[in-house]
Amino acid sequence: MVTDDASSDGSPNVIRSFKDQRISLKVFPTNLGISTAMNATLARARGEFMAILNSDDYALPNRLERQVAFLDTHPNAGAVFAMPKIVDETGASTAGFFDFRLALTLPDFSRRSWLRQFFFAGNVLCAPTAMIRRSAYAACGEYDPRLTNLQDLDMWVRLAARAPIYLMNDELTAFRIRRDNQNVSAPRSDTELRSQFEWAQILRRFRAMPAQVLEETFAQDLVERKIEVNTVPDIWLAELALTGPHPAQRLFALETLFETAHSNEEIRRLRYRLGTIDVFGIQEARRREARIGQLDGELTAANAKLDAMELRTRDLQESLQRLTNSRSWRLTAPLRALSGTLKRG
Repeated sequence: MVTDDASSDGSPNVIRSFKDQRISLKVFPTNLGISTAMNATLARARGEFMAILNSDDYALPNRLERQVAFLDTHPNAGAVFAMPKIVDETGASTAGFFDFRLALTLPDFSRRSWLRQFFFAGNVLCAPTAMIRRSAYAACGEYDPRLTNLQDLDMWVRLAARAPIYLMNDELTAFRIRRDNQNVSAPRSDTELRSQFEWAQILRRFRAMPAQVLEETFAQDLVERKIEVNTVPDIWLAELALTGPHPAQRLFALETLFETAHSNEEIRRLRYRLGTIDVFGIQEARRREARIGQLDGELTAANAKLDAMELRTRDLQESLQRLTNSRSWRLTAPLRALSGTLKRG
């Protein structure tokens, strides 16, 4: 199944040149985004397993064979991922802008480990390496078309809550790094801004999970962070998110506390948190402005000292010049007298 999201490089004509009835091509007249393209592709797919592959990446030899064999021998698995081989525009190995091998540092591939990773640190799975069971995809629902950068993380959160996710420590897909940060996931200003907001919305998925799943996932974290659990999960999820370092976590937490504040105690908690959590960076901006003002003052004082030193330098130079001129006259007068004596002699 191939979906062309209004590309401008002639890809549809290349695909049409292959005479294979198994190829199903759908071309969007305008760009609708990766989530809509994924939904259109999945809606036409007929197989038991779905292997993701984006247009700028390519599968390495035996990828499909190995992942199909893995899912066949692990019937409980909802999906299996692999390691990407990072390549440049020419296909040569290069450095990436994200280390997907971080996923291999998880203690295991249990539901608890994946959900904790997604909640506290975000995505570590490479979408073009994924092979997902059709039934698991169906249970998760469609990709959210409002998400541009983290639509895959949104799907992985839903998937991890419903079915086991496995990871193969093998490079099975070439993940291409395009020049000038052209990748949708490249660390540009627009992607960084968009990703923080999208992550905050994705964290809402945890609020829809059964209390048993949440308690199983975060029981140890709640104890270590000394968070009370004698409240509804929404509230301690918010308090748990506030222990994270990312703006997305703080935004999710404050929005959750706002939406769930009904009793006097909950409203007091909300009022306190809103007055202490700088989710918009206001206090940091003020600190920077104050520091800039301080540096401006120091620069002004330094310039004043420099002006005074330059003035003093000019005074010294003038004094030295006058002294030099005076000594020259005193020396010249005796020499003139001696010259006159010699002539008379």
